Amino acid sequence: MRMSKLTSIILTALLFATLAAHSADNTRAAVLDRQWVALGGTGKLEYKTTPKGDRIMDFSHAGYMGGGVALPTLPVILPQ
Repeated sequence: MRMSKLTSIILTALLFATLAAHSADNTRAAVLDRQWVALGGTGKLEYKTTPKGDRIMDFSHAGYMGGGVALPTLPVILPQ
C-alpha cells in the first residue's frame, strides 16, 4: 500500500512533535547533567558542582558598584 505525500508529511510531523515533547520533559537534575549552569525552579541560576565541590564562579555582581548601578555620565571636555 502506497502512502500519499500528505499522509507522509503528517506522520513525519507527528513523529517530530512526539520527540520534541519527550526531550522537553527533562527534570532539573537531567538538565544539570548536560550543562554546568541551568535555570532553576525559582527562576535563578543553579550551578553544577564537581565531586570536590568546585563550581563555576558567579561574577554577576562584578563591575561598577556591584553591577546594579549605571555608569556615571561625565561632561565631554575638548582640549583647546
